[in-house]
Amino acid sequence: MDGTESLDIASLIPHCDESVLLDGVVDHDCKSTTTCVVVGSQPWLTRSDGSVAPWLGIEYMAQSIAVHEGIIARSEGRKIPLGFLVLVASFKLYDSELQRGERLEVQTTRVRGRPGLGVLSHTCTLYRSGADSSRDVIAEGRLSISIPKQWPDGRAPWSRVAERSLRRGRLPQSGAPVNRRS
Repeated sequence: MDGTESLDIASLIPHCDESVLLDGVVDHDCKSTTTCVVVGSQPWLTRSDGSVAPWLGIEYMAQSIAVHEGIIARSEGRKIPLGFLVLVASFKLYDSELQRGERLEVQTTRVRGRPGLGVLSHTCTLYRSGADSSRDVIAEGRLSISIPKQWPDGRAPWSRVAERSLRRGRLPQSGAPVNRRS
């Protein structure tokens, strides 16, 4: 994909500020996306020696899926979808730590589902990128996300149920004490 360097990750995923862990988009097509992250660029996630726990790769993968689905939604004129990680399957981890300053790439490929059906599955691979263009696999697995159906006004169905319940007095207002019935 041309122009991947100029994509703003934060505009493609429902995260803000420091919770956006990815640093950029390397490549994208309609079936897969490759993103990159520099280990240690989020100091609040680093250990005292500057390394990062490798299980954080799951979040790198989930955010890469969000970027892939966000790019597709934007290209089709849809709103950026809000998704929730619901499954991590066949996850294999091949390294015990990620060193500060390492450049990692995450490749995600949609294998099942389509927007509107509710659940999308992606195979994901986390690579360590070498200076000689070599790619060392750090982790791999299949992740599934749930994308709730959005109504034309952009709200999810459960927000309508919550609003009705509030009007009927079945849910407490924000900050109000909960009155339990026996």
